[in-house]
Amino acid sequence: METDEQRKFGYGGDGGGGSGGGEDEDDEAWDDGWRPGDGGAPSPWGLVILLCVGAWALWEYKRPGGSLNPETKKAAMRAKYLRAYKAKFGHYPGEAPKEIGSSGATGTIRGL
Repeated sequence: METDEQRKFGYGGDGGGGSGGGEDEDDEAWDDGWRPGDGGAPSPWGLVILLCVGAWALWEYKRPGGSLNPETKKAAMRAKYLRAYKAKFGHYPGEAPKEIGSSGATGTIRGL
């Protein structure tokens, strides 16, 4: 047996159509006051917020060093790669690697 609330929201019971009114009765019984395409105007505050967020995003994208600038992200990734490369190999890519034990000495003992 369905309760009135179950009938209103369309669940529960034996699967019958309710009190015989069909689905139109259910739609009219529950109304939250919002109907898309009902001729309402957009909220001016929503438009202002959207404009401000869009302007900030464009500014961050165009600004050198901005958090949304793709060049900034590429530079940060390259710097991270170079630090990891130097930590692993001891020199930057394109540099001549230092040989182990080469301190500039000739390796011979003179004067003996």
